[in-house]
Amino acid sequence: PAPKDLFLNKTNTLHTNQKSTKPTQIVSTFQSHNPSHKNMPITTRTTQKKKKKRKRKSKKEKEKKKNQKPITRQSFFIQKKNVVKKFLTTHQIKLRKGQISNPQQ
Repeated sequence: PAPKDLFLNKTNTLHTNQKSTKPTQIVSTFQSHNPSHKNMPITTRTTQKKKKKRKRKSKKEKEKKKNQKPITRQSFFIQKKNVVKKFLTTHQIKLRKGQISNPQQ
């Protein structure tokens, strides 16, 4: 690891002119090659994230999506009910096996 002096500029800026109840925050400034980064607090600048490449959908997937029935309000609630039912049954099975401690005893 590189020594801290490389990354920290010697000036630790104290914000004293803020009229707030919060304690004064020390923001260390970052030394960077980019001129626009000069004396910019570390907290406001983050390293750039790599953009994820979009995966091309295969013809099969496209066809599948085309042939999908549209979700109506009714089918949505049926789906929701099934999810809840599934959750409840697994929960009960766990209760029976004693994996979840039962508070109503």
